[in-house]
Amino acid sequence: MLAQNETAGSSSDADAHIEIIEASSEQHYRHAAQLIREFVSWCHARYAHRPGFVDSHFPKDDFEQELQNLHNKFAPPNATLLVAYVDGNAAGVVGYTKLNHDMCEMKRFYLAPKYQGLGLGRRLASALMSRAREAGFKHMCLETADLHTEAQRLYRKLGFVRTELFTRPPPEMRPFILAYKRVL
Repeated sequence: MLAQNETAGSSSDADAHIEIIEASSEQHYRHAAQLIREFVSWCHARYAHRPGFVDSHFPKDDFEQELQNLHNKFAPPNATLLVAYVDGNAAGVVGYTKLNHDMCEMKRFYLAPKYQGLGLGRRLASALMSRAREAGFKHMCLETADLHTEAQRLYRKLGFVRTELFTRPPPEMRPFILAYKRVL
């Protein structure tokens, strides 16, 4: 199990205890599922002006099935899921899945708003990239949507660069989907 214990860097939260754990228990997966549900709710609010946009990416039945099977979708050695805790509270989630022998895809990256601004996103993504490197991957890619501007800034700071789409989203979604990639 990967665990990193750190103290937050923000002066207002200087005493916060941060732990990043590789999901391995039912409780970890339950926390991850709740965070991913919050992410999709956040997406519905962010993209309210584009009816159906979020649901076309997260069809209800497929989405619920994914949440029930996170332990399979993110099972090592081809995938992993990390959950960040701040003072024992589930605060963030991110995972990767294998695309081919040397590339994996970052997926389901989300930080609860209460925990944004602590540098937790950078720590969580860095921990994931480290884990992917240890698993033998040479590249990591990801897809995000055009209005995920905060995430895009973080990806660029982490060394990701824009690249061609590596999946085939529905044609009506393609103008709004951005792909990034970096060497691990």
